[in-house]
Order: sequence, then structure tokens, then C-alpha cells
Amino acid sequence: MGFKQPQRKAHISFEDGDYAGLELTLSLDEPIGRFMAVERMVASGNTRLEEVCAMFQALVLEWNLEDESGPIPLTREGVERLTLTTILVILSKWMEAQTGPDLPLGARSSNGSGSGVASMPMETLSSSPGT
Repeated sequence: MGFKQPQRKAHISFEDGDYAGLELTLSLDEPIGRFMAVERMVASGNTRLEEVCAMFQALVLEWNLEDESGPIPLTREGVERLTLTTILVILSKWMEAQTGPDLPLGARSSNGSGSGVASMPMETLSSSPGT
């Protein structure tokens, strides 16, 4: 049986600003191609809305979004009720979570202390033997 890639998630809470109170659970383990496509879309501002909606819906696992009609379902129809700005703000947070430093990095470095290796002398050595 082969190894299956982990399926990490990020819980994002907006604490202040226009999106204060918004909470999302986003998938962090999407194919690299999807990450590259989102990065290109956000950077260029040249977006095809069909692509944005499809990618966005695949990334978002849960949300607490509502509008004047009530809770917005996490469906294509629900995504179509969002503004482009809201979608791009959430995609930007997803990209931050993707590149964040929270991946396990293994054991901490001892920074050389306690390595058991004698330190090398740093003084200038004489060029002639015996002096």
C-alpha cells in the first residue's frame, strides 16, 4: 500500500477590519497547480470568474458567511452571492496560510553547542615551522 499525502487544514479568523468575525476552514493540501493558478490570478488581477468560483469552492471547507437572506451555503450558488473582493481577500489569506512557517521542521538545532567537537583555533599561524 502506498503513502497518501496528508490533508492539512487552516482555520482562519478575521479579527478586525471589514471582515471582522468571518471564520473559514480552508484546505491547505491542494495540488501545486491550483496554488500556482491562484497566485497568478491574484497577482495579475486578470481573473476569469468561472475559474475563480471553481477554485474557491474547492479550497473552502467551511465558513460562517451570511447576507441579508441568511446563511450563505457553500455551493456554487452560494459562491456566486459573494463579491469578487471577498473572494480575493479569502484567497489571499489561503496563500498566506500555504506559505506560513507552521510546517513541522524536525528537531531544533543546538546551534553548535554541546556538539562534542573541539573548536578550531582562529589565530593566524606562523608560516615557518618552529616560530
